[in-house]
Amino acid sequence: GLVSVVGHWTGAVLLVAFIASAILSVLSEAALDSSQNATLLIALITAPVFAFRLYWRITNFHPAPLGGASPAQVLAGRGIALGMLLAGVVLPLMYLAKEIFAAGYNWWLTPLFWLGVFCFSGGLVLHLYGAYTHTFILKDNSLKRLAGRKIDL
Repeated sequence: GLVSVVGHWTGAVLLVAFIASAILSVLSEAALDSSQNATLLIALITAPVFAFRLYWRITNFHPAPLGGASPAQVLAGRGIALGMLLAGVVLPLMYLAKEIFAAGYNWWLTPLFWLGVFCFSGGLVLHLYGAYTHTFILKDNSLKRLAGRKIDL
């Protein structure tokens, strides 16, 4: 429904902005500059939005996929969705911990954060591939159903 759609696109914009800002703050090489402050602010906004999205996904009905999806495809799709939601909570919290709370632990938090960004990027590519497949190849009204419109199954 509406909450899912608004949460999805708000979270997508926030997470892309967060990762882009984190990359920019690394490239700028300044300890406490405006890009790092912006990254911290975006992280503070992103984590609660994704925590709510994760709660919403778990507590609300999620319909089965359209068409003849195999159980492996269903598990893969839902696993990717769950992984991306968890990344939206964990990556901002890791960044906050790395920059604010755990200055002495940056030797392992920083590589772990960037490994998480790398893994999230792989999940994002798979998510975009699935969206492309449903929209342009299968043409199975997935977008209409995700928007909350009633369709004939």
